[in-house]
Amino acid sequence: MRTDVPVLRLPEDLTSAWLEAALAAGPIDDFTVEAIGTGQMSESRRITMRYGSGPDSGPESVVLKTASSDENSRSAGVGLGVYDREVRFYRELAPR
Repeated sequence: MRTDVPVLRLPEDLTSAWLEAALAAGPIDDFTVEAIGTGQMSESRRITMRYGSGPDSGPESVVLKTASSDENSRSAGVGLGVYDREVRFYRELAPR
């Protein structure tokens, strides 16, 4: 997984091109999105991908975690720096 790909603000912003860049895989012909859970300040979705022909295919599915669609929860997450800390963890510490 690459760490230089912009963070998605909304699940509606998800595209095949973003997935290809984030996963360093592809080409992705199509994908489906399924809600799998919510937390106090986030929402999780399973993304299942269908790849085109090519040697660079990637995982069959991944989990996409985004900020809550609830404005109050999202504001709390932003205000407390929760989202920033989580993104920094995955970008800076998880690869170690």
